[in-house]
Amino acid sequence: MTHTKPNRLIQETSPYLLQHAMNPVDWYPWGPEALEKAQSENKPIFLSIGYSACHWCHVMEHESFENPETANLLNTHFVSIKVDREERPDLDSLYMTAVQMMTGRGGWPMSVFLFPDGHPFYGGTYFPPADRHGLPSFNRVLYSVAAAWKDRQAELRASAVALTRSLEDVLSGALPEGSFSDEDWAGAIRQELNRLDPVHGGFGGAPKFPPAMLLQFMLRYDHAHPDEQVQKAIRLTLDKMAAGGIYDHLSGGFSRYSVDAEWHVPHFEKMAYDNGLLLRVYSEAAIRFQDNGYHQVARETTLWILKDLTHPDGPFYSSFDADSEGEEGKFYTWTQAEIDLALPPEDAVLFRSVYDVTEHGNWEHTNVLRLTRPLAFHAARAGLSPEALIEKLSNLREVLLNHRKQRIPPARDEKILTAWNALLIHGLVHAGFHLQVPGAMQASQRAGQWLWDQMYDQNKAVLYRSWKDGKRKIPGFADDYGHLILAFTDLAMYSGDQRWADRARELMTVALKAFLKEDQTGFWMGASGEETLIIRHQDGYDNAEPAGNSSLTWGLVVLDRLFVIPEWGDLARKILRHQHQRIVQSLSAAGWQACAAWMAFHPGQEVVLSGTIGDSWKSLIRKRFEPQTLWLWGDWDPTHPLFRDRVADRSTVTAWRCSGMQCDLPVTDPANLEQQLNAGPVRKPS
Repeated sequence: MTHTKPNRLIQETSPYLLQHAMNPVDWYPWGPEALEKAQSENKPIFLSIGYSACHWCHVMEHESFENPETANLLNTHFVSIKVDREERPDLDSLYMTAVQMMTGRGGWPMSVFLFPDGHPFYGGTYFPPADRHGLPSFNRVLYSVAAAWKDRQAELRASAVALTRSLEDVLSGALPEGSFSDEDWAGAIRQELNRLDPVHGGFGGAPKFPPAMLLQFMLRYDHAHPDEQVQKAIRLTLDKMAAGGIYDHLSGGFSRYSVDAEWHVPHFEKMAYDNGLLLRVYSEAAIRFQDNGYHQVARETTLWILKDLTHPDGPFYSSFDADSEGEEGKFYTWTQAEIDLALPPEDAVLFRSVYDVTEHGNWEHTNVLRLTRPLAFHAARAGLSPEALIEKLSNLREVLLNHRKQRIPPARDEKILTAWNALLIHGLVHAGFHLQVPGAMQASQRAGQWLWDQMYDQNKAVLYRSWKDGKRKIPGFADDYGHLILAFTDLAMYSGDQRWADRARELMTVALKAFLKEDQTGFWMGASGEETLIIRHQDGYDNAEPAGNSSLTWGLVVLDRLFVIPEWGDLARKILRHQHQRIVQSLSAAGWQACAAWMAFHPGQEVVLSGTIGDSWKSLIRKRFEPQTLWLWGDWDPTHPLFRDRVADRSTVTAWRCSGMQCDLPVTDPANLEQQLNAGPVRKPS
């Protein structure tokens, strides 16, 4: 019998929560009503955390949460709470760590059982409807937990207290202070190189996640200390990801991860944060290595973002589901017959050869498009020049993309998240300015302005996390502030508009009051004065997304140099010294922290250009990969510390290259500035 009465989730805006609004489970959103009900009725809480693009979240919903028997068990013995992890990363981080401590693994959907005061005592991830693959059925778990709650509640409480104590040690405690040496950095890099897959790129085995933040740091390390092995690791990984099925060869954009070591079969969900991070690293690599292939990936990914992920008012949506028509990957895969039907015979043969399309399929009787050989091989085989083949394949992909548009697409999660929008702005700024991808720079500025207007309440000095259907909700977390601060400083440097830097400074002033730990060794994840969880915790690692602790610290370094605020730079270096152990021992989980530390502890430079700069000056900036350089040009206040006494005749562009208190002699020709940049560190004029 179909359940027709909605539960409380019908009042929410999150697409993930709304997906569960017609379940027979009496779901509550996280909040006082649910917690007070559990307290007053002395019932354990069943907390289920997931997100709308999650394939196994959908599976568990269909198997268990739509099942009347299971719903009856939950409604009788538990208070059931649903959480969208993308709206509440604080809850997700806290309880995911608890599940990992209890089980040794994690993932979504996350299933956790709590005392009414929020302390966890049992948990897991996906539970099947019947015992299989070594997992108990979900109903068996519910019966067991209900029995233990009735008969052994004191034991559960003791277990919960011990677990909470461990959580506090891991998530709240300060790490010992350390200092960074050249040997530390070299050792951390070698440790990652030892994990490199020498054939397929990436680090470690399956499943493989795109290591965007690690690659971003490796680019900075290699820029300072050119290293063939580091360059090979970067390029092999970028090449293999772009060739694999994890990349959408028809429309651009990357899926969240590959289920195999070859980047062949993706988990087909496409996330905003992944594509923002990858867009930036491909854009930086295109400049660092002068590689047209990386430029093409950045351009195609940008066009996908602008076409499929952009709200009409300018901000960006969150994700696309892995499933369509109830089947994972159906929207993206092709049979040989479908290719033959869509393309002329000769073109179909060529396309199938290039993209590994076979009669029996390269995955579950269908085909995930991927490149298994270099395009030069296929060009020679077809008797074409590489340029002619690239143009031909572009036209064929456009034909197939138009055919694909006739299919039922995966669901799109249309909530707007501040942190994820900021990551997309990062990528778009670099694709737009450095690579001149059409529309990218304008889109980054439009999205940035929307976030400032709609997500930041200047009267209350509060940045909000989530927006959908005209409603903003949930005060922002450390990552919302940190990511947006870095996005705004990027916009300031590459648009020539100081207002973005001023906004970043305002947000940092708010963030320091809201998130800085009392001992000044890092930033809490949630703001002071907001909801109190069982512990106040810090997100110390850059996992799938950068930690707010990382981006806020990096932001302190950048803003110190932009506005000459030495106390902010000193604070950043103190925080980073306390993250030393984490960074050098686990570089793959600390990519953005490492980028922040690299900028904080290595000499940088500021290039100030006074006057109205033209294409020759912009061309110089565009073609250089200068991750330690801050560029100031355009509409900046002449009383700004870095412009003071450096404002020349506006009709003539004058450039000053400075580091700390030392500057090169001013120059008025781009070629002379390029000579200075190529000459190494700033030298005091004689």
